[in-house]
Amino acid sequence: MDKKKSIKVLQDILKIKTENNNEKEVAIY
Repeated sequence: MDKKKSIKVLQDILKIKTENNNEKEVAIY
């Protein structure tokens, strides 16, 4: 249970990082 939860948190963090990167790339263009 805890492992699944931590995996989900990691996925959420990755998702947020990816979204932030996409926003930066859009700002550059």
